[in-house]
Amino acid sequence: LDIDVIKLLPTWEEVVALYGSAPILRDCSSSSKKTNNPVSLGIAGMFGTGTNLASSYLKQNCQMTQNRKVHWEVPWGKHVPVANASRSSSISIHDEDETILPVVILRDPYPWMTSLCIKNYGAQWLHSNQHCPNLVPNEVDMQQFPFLQKKQSSTIPVRIQYPFGTLKWESLLHLWTDWYQQYYNDDTNKRVMIRYEDLILFPFETIQYLCQECAGGHLRQPFTYILPSAKVGPGHGQYRTNWITALIRRRRRVDEFTKDDLHFIQNSSPEANRLMSIFHYPTI
Repeated sequence: LDIDVIKLLPTWEEVVALYGSAPILRDCSSSSKKTNNPVSLGIAGMFGTGTNLASSYLKQNCQMTQNRKVHWEVPWGKHVPVANASRSSSISIHDEDETILPVVILRDPYPWMTSLCIKNYGAQWLHSNQHCPNLVPNEVDMQQFPFLQKKQSSTIPVRIQYPFGTLKWESLLHLWTDWYQQYYNDDTNKRVMIRYEDLILFPFETIQYLCQECAGGHLRQPFTYILPSAKVGPGHGQYRTNWITALIRRRRRVDEFTKDDLHFIQNSSPEANRLMSIFHYPTI
């Protein structure tokens, strides 16, 4: 690392103040290891949350047993909200009798929303370089997008086109909250939810937990750390992110938000604040 990059990195004290000194690992209390019933793992998560990183870490480090596998996505598609699972199917191959535990990757909503301004993937909303992330329209938005003024919108709506149809949300914050709340509140199906930040800061502990406690597998030795970006393919283009840039962005967590947007995050959605509290994502 050169000196300019090192200066941008947060201190360990700053990282711990944001995300804690240990990973958040739960949801596998009735684990495959204890029940002697190994399962396959399928990755799920919103765009830009480290789903490919999770898949790569598991495939390189976890030795599955009894013909179980690590799938790069769940059967209904890794970016599809779980409430729409019955309306969707992925292109990956899964055995009909295979038990697949969803590994759901979530990311701190502040840097996640900021990252979508660089690469929006399938999320569509009105925004510009002058104001992004934009949750509450300001004068710049109203001038550039007359639609907002015509509709007298109090938020910037977001939509995603899936193969089964278009889904809409009131804002990027509502998208993050609804998407992850569906998994968190799903009492019918088992799932394990993992923070992207724990894949960056505590990869060994996180992957060991997923492999051994959740899937009933064995950790390969020595452990392989993934330093380059795990993203491949045309969908990710030039916006490939490695662990160094991810750490740098932690330091600038809220720099791109206006005061109105930050106030909106704090006060508009109790559900969002609840999820952030559960996963130790501090509000500003």
